[in-house]
Amino acid sequence: MSLFRLIGLIGFGRASMLESGLMEFKDLAHGQVECGTNLGVRRAFNKGAVGMGFRVGSSSLVLVGCHLTSDSDGSTRQQLRDRDLRNILGQMEFNYDTVSLKDFSRAHHHCILMGDLNYRVGLLPKQAIGMIQDQDWTNLLRAEELIAQREQGLVLAGWEEHPIKWPPTYRLQKNRRIEAMDDLHQWYTTEVASKATGKVSLRTPSYTDRILHHSIPGSRMTCQGYHSHPEMLSSDHCPVSASFNYHSTKPTTPELATVHVQLSDVRIENHRAPNPQHIHVLFPVPCEDELWHVRKLSQLRRAMSASEHSPGSGHQNLHPNLAWAQAASTKGVGVCARCNMASQLLLVCRLQHPDFPEDLAECTIGLRNLLHQSEANGNQCYFSVTLSAQGRNAGTLHGTATLFYHSAVESSTQPQANCEHMTCTTECLDVQTSGAQSHESSEQPNSPASPNNKTGFHDEIGEHSLIVSASSV
Repeated sequence: MSLFRLIGLIGFGRASMLESGLMEFKDLAHGQVECGTNLGVRRAFNKGAVGMGFRVGSSSLVLVGCHLTSDSDGSTRQQLRDRDLRNILGQMEFNYDTVSLKDFSRAHHHCILMGDLNYRVGLLPKQAIGMIQDQDWTNLLRAEELIAQREQGLVLAGWEEHPIKWPPTYRLQKNRRIEAMDDLHQWYTTEVASKATGKVSLRTPSYTDRILHHSIPGSRMTCQGYHSHPEMLSSDHCPVSASFNYHSTKPTTPELATVHVQLSDVRIENHRAPNPQHIHVLFPVPCEDELWHVRKLSQLRRAMSASEHSPGSGHQNLHPNLAWAQAASTKGVGVCARCNMASQLLLVCRLQHPDFPEDLAECTIGLRNLLHQSEANGNQCYFSVTLSAQGRNAGTLHGTATLFYHSAVESSTQPQANCEHMTCTTECLDVQTSGAQSHESSEQPNSPASPNNKTGFHDEIGEHSLIVSASSV
């Protein structure tokens, strides 16, 4: 299958950042999604994506390089490109085998998706070239497929792209430099003959090469520049690049506490599917979980114990997925877990309906911001977040979050989430050696509004830069 592995991704980091520990690859994760021709046992890898994850400071970053389905003989394949993007979001895994997220961007602070996305401009070549000569980017981009799909919430909902202010990047004449806008007919290839039939079809200059980014609530990433590079003449694609600034707390020794979360009065607005009847919660997410490996060992121990008591279950219990808390309805759910209080305290919600086996929607809630907002309201605050289903907008989730935490005090008792008036209780998934605080401890829960209660909050911010480039050869 090596013949089909034509998608690559290379990352470079400053030696000083690696030596100082600011950038770390010890948790390096990588994955791939194949979207090419169906070969029977698998799909070819000439279309699809590769991804890599790493950490800078306290921020988790993911880079994904893509090559999506192209048009054939002048006929549009936009729907296949939409399918490719949904498959990439839902199938890209970064070694977090017990989480099974349906959208990898929900569990990382910052994600960048780039490459030859192959989306086209829905105009005739003559119309497009006239707009390019006039540098009328506004009207040209109104006919661009990816922008139209994103505006309708059909793909990459919640992702952002910096404004485009340069000519289309495909399909160019190789080794030909444009000297003036009057030469555009010689710069772009607008007629292509089929290798099979010899039939000539039209090709409209299009923005196939793109870079988009996504940040979860509470994290900030801004695009400082988005450019094409027509000086690169070796391909019929013009490479593009983007530079980003993002903020991250400086790495510190984890300060752990047991955080209790109750979501109540949950309701969904503008939901495109049947109203969900179950809510699942993942907290904390792996990229912020200092005890992730400990939890996995604990889960495996329980699964093996269950297998011993139920020999007929075979090996299916040796791959548990116990990180999700589940409620029998969407009225509310409660969960508690040991967390690093310097993190964003991300929580992922998944909404389901029993008649639809596929997950309907997911969202990410940044609890650290909610902790600050709940200062004057008895540890309660209102939240409103966008739901998506593998990149498709699925409405808005509203509700009330009740938050409090205990300081990390050594305890030999494994905590249970005793969430009063909730439809579900869930185990905290800590082992005894992790120093978990018992929920039934005599210590009173801390309020984030208390002047003496600043444990684990590190608001000292560092700014970092990231430069990415996408090209198709």
